[in-house]
Amino acid sequence: MSEEVTSPLLTPQLVALRRAVGIGAVADLVLAAAATTHGPVALAAALGLLVMALVIWGGPRRYLPLVPWYGWTHAAIGAFAALDVLAGGTDLPTWTLALIGGAVSTAALRQYRPAGRALWRERDVEVQTWGGWTFERLAGARPGVLQSIVERGLGPVPRDLAWWEYRCFHLHPLARLVRAAKSTVGFFDAAGTADLEGFRLATSQTGEEQPWDTGERKERYGFFVATPADVQGRNRIPTATALDYQESRRNPSGDWIRRRITYLVMANTGDPTLLVGKVFLRAGRITIPAGYVILEAWREHRWDGAGP
Repeated sequence: MSEEVTSPLLTPQLVALRRAVGIGAVADLVLAAAATTHGPVALAAALGLLVMALVIWGGPRRYLPLVPWYGWTHAAIGAFAALDVLAGGTDLPTWTLALIGGAVSTAALRQYRPAGRALWRERDVEVQTWGGWTFERLAGARPGVLQSIVERGLGPVPRDLAWWEYRCFHLHPLARLVRAAKSTVGFFDAAGTADLEGFRLATSQTGEEQPWDTGERKERYGFFVATPADVQGRNRIPTATALDYQESRRNPSGDWIRRRITYLVMANTGDPTLLVGKVFLRAGRITIPAGYVILEAWREHRWDGAGP
């Protein structure tokens, strides 16, 4: 049987908002296609709306303040299209598309206030004492708050993570777009090795509001070695614990994931069950930030690196 855990990363109001903005993104895509015949300004405006819709859809908690701008911009474009139709400069189908987009954005705006009220009732992203964090509150925290936690937090002792699987959520909007935001990360102490090792498990991408589910098949991939970050010159965040995918010999030599390194700290001092991490991708000597991850202890396991 598959094991599940509830993941209330989105309130019902935010789910409704995300659905409305998702429909708006489809309308914006069609509008952008139509705008190609109306010059670079119209095309740039339509593409700007599309990008804004995708950003809001990808992270409705963190980008909630963009919703009014999205609605107002749609209203302005609809008004401009109406005036242009009266002047004979825009054809009726394009104006119709603009009105459809305006209607969709209005639907999103109707969800804005209740979504905002629900969001601020359940989270406190401005907490300056490093305690009292939960998985859900971290999922709604702004990047600046997460950066402060990473910079001021302490990494867990690697051995404290052994034999646990963590549900992991990648907060970068692109992770949502490519359906790779949810994953499961496990830690194990393999016989005959000095370092703690770890793996990733294929996880169902059924939506943020749905439970974590790895299914019955355990497809492990993305192996790493967990060590204090200040060893071997890895001092990007010296107080963190590094998950170095390049150090694991279990990954194929050409696997892209070998370029990844994640620095983890404890969200709440002394508690290794809730972690915040910053992900970097390495290209030679250059490290490129790739967003933040949050991890919460989920279940114990007994896989020791041997066998399937």
